[in-house]
Amino acid sequence: MMFCLFIYKEGVASCSSSFSFIKNGIYIQESFCFGPSRKVGNYIVRNDTLYFDTLKINQYKFGIINRKDSVLGMYLTKPRTAKDFNHFQLDSAQLQKKINQSEIAYYKIYTIND
Repeated sequence: MMFCLFIYKEGVASCSSSFSFIKNGIYIQESFCFGPSRKVGNYIVRNDTLYFDTLKINQYKFGIINRKDSVLGMYLTKPRTAKDFNHFQLDSAQLQKKINQSEIAYYKIYTIND
């Protein structure tokens, strides 16, 4: 089976990140934020879930394809905790919302061939 997928996300200050998932279980992550960055890793596909080789790139554990909304939800290997938001003056409801939002990053799907 040949699987090809391209996803992209733009963050604050025009920082961007993209992933190209190509055949043979290889993906390329390219980021630009005050300078370019490129990482290469491995993945496997099971149904609509991509599992990443977290030993090479430890940012994400897995991603789930949502074909209806054309997004890939990428789940962090180390979700944030309340300590990560100590510098904010947040009440408990705001803090929980920040933590929940930091567990997953959504990337827009631009190309998918499977």
